[in-house]
Amino acid sequence: MKTLLTGCAILLLATAPASAAECATARGSSFRVGVENLQYYPLHTVEAGNRYGGFAREVLDAFAQQHGYQFDYVALPINRLYTRFLGERTLDFKYPDNPKWRADLRRGVPLWYSDVVVSTEEGALVLPHRRGMTLAQLRTLGTVLGFTPWPVISMRCT
Repeated sequence: MKTLLTGCAILLLATAPASAAECATARGSSFRVGVENLQYYPLHTVEAGNRYGGFAREVLDAFAQQHGYQFDYVALPINRLYTRFLGERTLDFKYPDNPKWRADLRRGVPLWYSDVVVSTEEGALVLPHRRGMTLAQLRTLGTVLGFTPWPVISMRCT
């Protein structure tokens, strides 16, 4: 298979705390971190028994340890994760996140974002017999349920 489309994702940690003062005095507190229940290794993965793992887990655990926090990871399908974080507000943080993802659900919800945790380049693949096709010939692009297909920004047929 050959790469056809490429894009970039900047993964952030989003939070909706009641106030900055509450965050500052939260040392020793436990927080619920909503994470995507999918395999996106090595960045993040959910293993047997709903155990969250991968690079993101290591980064988040290091942050929690440095600040005296305890993180409880809640793995959910993407659409349910948005409902719990932005609608029901039953999660303290969401990872990964991006202000552009599901903007319709973010309206009116005060959110704060971390610095960039990781940047990725993503692509779509075509079958070998479609090698050399142009962007204009592309009719269907499949995505993981809950993912937002961004407008195609570049093309590499190699």
